[in-house]
Amino acid sequence: MDGQGIDTDIAPTTTLGGVNIQLRLNSLENSRKSFARLIRMYLSDEMDRVMFRDLVFAMSGYLSYWKTELETDIEERLTALEERGA
Repeated sequence: MDGQGIDTDIAPTTTLGGVNIQLRLNSLENSRKSFARLIRMYLSDEMDRVMFRDLVFAMSGYLSYWKTELETDIEERLTALEERGA
């Protein structure tokens, strides 16, 4: 899941109010930036509370997948180190 330079993983959203938000979800860094963009838009009243809540809920679920993937990678590395040391 490292598509750092890939722009095809963009999830455009359009609300009833005409707000267009591009969520780049192709890397952890881009996902964090998209999450920060949602917060900034909400704080500057560019997005209503319901849309913000729904997108934050979805993003938190998506970011948990990144966390799980990183934890799995760490566990695999630790297991490999333990097997080499045994």
